[in-house]
Amino acid sequence: MQSRYDDIHASSLAGPGLFWEQAAEEISWFRRWDAVFDASRSPFPRWFGGGLLNTCHNV
Repeated sequence: MQSRYDDIHASSLAGPGLFWEQAAEEISWFRRWDAVFDASRSPFPRWFGGGLLNTCHNV
């Protein structure tokens, strides 16, 4: 029997961009991101570029 964790983990592997975009929707952003993931500056990829948040605000 597959657990909820197993389902969530499988979805994160199958589509990491979509998985993290959905997770980020649960956070209060001051400015939404331009792109979830930008690999154009490899080996230094950027997650949620253009986004602005205050982690203290998201308690």
